[in-house]
Amino acid sequence: MTELSPRAQVLQAQLLRRYLDSIPEKLTQLADAWAVVQASAWSADSLARLKTPVHRLAGSAGSYG
Repeated sequence: MTELSPRAQVLQAQLLRRYLDSIPEKLTQLADAWAVVQASAWSADSLARLKTPVHRLAGSAGSYG
């Protein structure tokens, strides 16, 4: 793998910081969706709503390591 230029390294660090700063909000969304699943006796609709934020977090985490 080639090394990033200094500018690219700065941009990568900024993207990582922005992603890390967004984690608390993402976790709150997951906790809220999980609470709905539990309150709805695991309804299919609530599980479908939980799937999206879980999928997004898993996908984005892979991009940022």
